[in-house]
Amino acid sequence: MANKKQLKELYEKKLIDKDKYMDELFKLETQPKKTKKSKKLPSYLTPEEYTKLLDATKKYHHKIAFCLAFESGMRISEIVGGIRDNGENIPPLEANKVDMKAKKIFIVDAKNGKQRIVPLPKSFKTKMLDYLPLTKKYKNIPSARRSVQQAFKVAATRAKITETKPTIHFHSLRHSFCTRLVNQGVPINQVQIMAGHDNIATTSIYTHADPVDALKSYEEKF
Repeated sequence: MANKKQLKELYEKKLIDKDKYMDELFKLETQPKKTKKSKKLPSYLTPEEYTKLLDATKKYHHKIAFCLAFESGMRISEIVGGIRDNGENIPPLEANKVDMKAKKIFIVDAKNGKQRIVPLPKSFKTKMLDYLPLTKKYKNIPSARRSVQQAFKVAATRAKITETKPTIHFHSLRHSFCTRLVNQGVPINQVQIMAGHDNIATTSIYTHADPVDALKSYEEKF
């Protein structure tokens, strides 16, 4: 069925008569409106689940990847790199982009080619620098990404996190970072900056991510 504009054009060009035009217009104006799909709250891990995940992770370089995502909110493309639509590589995190003294990580090629600074994970150790970039053990970036994502699935299953959160995935670690910041009272605009979101509406979803904590705060403050 054509929309109103297309229908009008058909009538003006005399491709349909007035009766057909009025009949189709009536159908358009009386058809039920499509309801927007509600956005699902992002899956995330609690600090306790994160600890269990690390305990269930065998390889040290995988633990580093999980650490950077959960404690710094880094995307997988910012950790082990990625490939743009034009085929160019997004570089993985290098040791010289980690400032242990200032406790920050400089991301030179974030999403959409942006640059940003994220906090250094509190559990990040100096010896971890020797493992960067985390692509060392792999023939290319795609294989490194698959390895990290698969390692997450295996560890989450081994830690029995998937029993209660079956939709959990590697990106959930980044969701966890944003959720914790919001729950700790960090201003939403600051969370937006650390997460590297273009639109604050993207960040705002995390204000609804933990209804249990929200109810608890209500009880304490009202």
